Amino acid sequence: MYNHTKIDNQHDVNAYDRRYNFRSNLDFKITQDFKASVQLATQIENVRTPGSGNSTIWREISWSNPLSSPGLIDGKVVRLKDALGEQNPWMLLRGNGYDNDSKNNVNTTFRLDYDLSRALLKGLSAHASISYDSYYYSRKSFRKSIQYYLAQRDPSNADNILYIPKEEETICLQILAMERTERCIWRQGLNYQHNFGKHHTTALFAFITRVNITSITEVSCAQRISRHRGKNNI
Repeated sequence: MYNHTKIDNQHDVNAYDRRYNFRSNLDFKITQDFKASVQLATQIENVRTPGSGNSTIWREISWSNPLSSPGLIDGKVVRLKDALGEQNPWMLLRGNGYDNDSKNNVNTTFRLDYDLSRALLKGLSAHASISYDSYYYSRKSFRKSIQYYLAQRDPSNADNILYIPKEEETICLQILAMERTERCIWRQGLNYQHNFGKHHTTALFAFITRVNITSITEVSCAQRISRHRGKNNI
């Protein structure tokens, strides 16, 4: 989506979203009255979002004044002294790290249906199914502030521009958060439907058991690396 987003050799703050969906349905007719079915589905999604959020970056782009900053020069975020307005989208994009979200969902159902019309009572059928669902979510957050430069004209050479470094470049925090939910559902029931003249009668008896297991883990790794550079001439 954005250009010039690689803030170092290992980290890129560019936004992307990749999603994959897979689904399969299998039906089996074992006998005239006995049927089975299997449903399988999975969703895999990987999303990277700049730490300040895409909406905030686009708002900063719409608010930025072309006279407030030249933006990016030779990979450096440059600002002007006493300029009109202080919006610089590059500061938000490159100076707030990113969030990496991973999602992996699995849904499975195995179902048996038995028609009891011939064996017991016309219109009566029984069914049983078991479902297993797994929902996994993880977020890796990386936060890094960058050094910006203030452009000033060289007092000894009017044709030369000095880029004065401001603040420090720091890597401050990496966070790993994970959440996993497993769900198992057992369903069984009897279904009855029959016509008596002009009247259609239905009845359903069902029993459902549900088990949920959720685990949440969060790991923080603090690391601080400060770099401060001297003057740069171009």
